[in-house]
Amino acid sequence: MGIWYLFIILWPMLRTPACLPSKAPTTTTTLTTPFLSLTHSLYIAAWALSVIGGASTLGRVLLGWCGDSVGHMRVLRVSVLALAVAMAAWSLTSNMAGIYSFAFAWGFFAGAFISVLPVVLAEFFGADRMASVSGLVYNGFAIGGFLP
Repeated sequence: MGIWYLFIILWPMLRTPACLPSKAPTTTTTLTTPFLSLTHSLYIAAWALSVIGGASTLGRVLLGWCGDSVGHMRVLRVSVLALAVAMAAWSLTSNMAGIYSFAFAWGFFAGAFISVLPVVLAEFFGADRMASVSGLVYNGFAIGGFLP
């Protein structure tokens, strides 16, 4: 079973060697995928990914703290809605300020998937099943990151 699992995970990366550099960021997190299709320079994309990383760190801490005070499910719902709004706004932007604003919003609200989602999973499925449920969820994220 293990070898087939690795084959299924690695096959999308190995099927077209020319796209390996553009697919590389999806191996770390699936939430950086929108910048892989930018037609801007690599310099702009690198800075945008850096903004995502910094904002994600900030979002993990602040959204985790907000989840403790107003409810974790509520914070997760707001984060998913904010990510949808950010994606819609990103499709309308054509300047650098819009790209970096999207990068900050995307990183900040994507931080909820790291700090808030495990608590929501524990609330729904119980702490005794936390390992298997979180493993399924994060494997789903990984498989989704490899899809075109």
